[in-house]
Amino acid sequence: KLGQYNGDKEFAYQQYLDNYNKLQSYLGNLQDVNNDEYQKYLDEQEQKRYEQEQQQALQKQKQEMAQAQVDGILQAGVMPSSSLIAASGYSQEYINAMLQYYRQKAAAAARSSSSGGSSSSKSSTTTTTSSGKFSSTAKLVSIPQYGEVSVADAQRLKAAGLVRLTGYDKNGNPMYVPTAKVNDKNIQLSR
Repeated sequence: KLGQYNGDKEFAYQQYLDNYNKLQSYLGNLQDVNNDEYQKYLDEQEQKRYEQEQQQALQKQKQEMAQAQVDGILQAGVMPSSSLIAASGYSQEYINAMLQYYRQKAAAAARSSSSGGSSSSKSSTTTTTSSGKFSSTAKLVSIPQYGEVSVADAQRLKAAGLVRLTGYDKNGNPMYVPTAKVNDKNIQLSR
């Protein structure tokens, strides 16, 4: 009877070990599936992040193109379409101010040319040395919100992101417009 008892115990223990090993194998398979699902989730999140970055870069590029178009249209003294203004990200107040500025500038140029004089919003100053020869020429450019500034100051403002070069006039002088960025570094001008 003791032999039968030990045999039954051994058989029951072996059954327990078999069930335990099956359960371990099942749990291992579940963990592998979970790991695969988790990796798939991480890959999807990475793909979404990449697509968002690409979308933001494309949106920024479209906005910059729209801003360049709006700037050109405003310089011609014409109000851009509302869809183009919306695409540029400019506020309506900014558009109105710039349109008024360019129209006033064109009117002043028309008045000065019709009166026989020749005046320009861009001027140059010269200094003479004791020998009477010209030593330097400092060109001035007119920038809305900043007034007449030297080309060097305009380039400093551009480097700080406060103004943007929109092109050159018929005399080859640079033309700048202010950006929406605030002069928080308090850049001092040399005028």
